[in-house]
Amino acid sequence: MKILFLGRLGPEKGTPELLEALSDLTALSEWECVLAGDGAVKETKAFTDERFPGRASVPGWVDAAEVERLLGTSDILVLPSHVENLPMSVVEAFAYGLAVVATPVGSIPDILEHEENGLLVPVRDPRALAAALERLIVDRSLRERLGRNAKVTYQRSLTIESYADRLLGVWKHAAPTSGAAEAS
Repeated sequence: MKILFLGRLGPEKGTPELLEALSDLTALSEWECVLAGDGAVKETKAFTDERFPGRASVPGWVDAAEVERLLGTSDILVLPSHVENLPMSVVEAFAYGLAVVATPVGSIPDILEHEENGLLVPVRDPRALAAALERLIVDRSLRERLGRNAKVTYQRSLTIESYADRLLGVWKHAAPTSGAAEAS
């Protein structure tokens, strides 16, 4: 079971809470974690090397090809951010059909419906984060259902084609009809 974090390593993205949550999961043998991104790479790597030798890796910043590889080989994406807009890592995880655990900040609740296509946990709550990750690690059917639903959400709402269709609908609704334009 591979857990993936993609983002800036540090307090704003909830890395300390993630590391604490992973510490609560050490009794479970079924997981490994990759924390990829820039920021506090050295500090995060030192912590994971000491606390989770052989179970967690911190490669630092990775290029687009490596992000695709990591998404394609992972089961869960975790993003316990304190502040966000619409994080690309969540959108990409949806596209790959991963189960997602995230916090309800920024636009995340606009696309992630708790228990439907992912799990939402409170900000700055490592115990809730650990509990959500444990559920996904041990409950394969939940993990797979959330991943399938996330992929459907991506295909319906988050592709460029679906966005263009919605934008076209807005424009058509806002544009005057031909009869109204002729009357003015």
